[in-house]
Amino acid sequence: MQSLLEANYAVGVVEGLLDDNLTVTYASRLFYKHLGYGTDDVKRFNGHSFLYIVHLDDRGQFAAAIARDGALPT
Repeated sequence: MQSLLEANYAVGVVEGLLDDNLTVTYASRLFYKHLGYGTDDVKRFNGHSFLYIVHLDDRGQFAAAIARDGALPT
């Protein structure tokens, strides 16, 4: 399914865990491209954590919303 989405739509696909660090278990190349970084860059500076992709000023509110709601904030 992921390869079908990537081949036919301009979307990045990301999959992860709802743990304390929001660990990324899979991210497509297009996901990284939308961030403006290569896969190695993101892995190096964030340790596979989606939480650290969120800007520092927004990180606390973002993490609190996920802890409270169990989902990404809207």
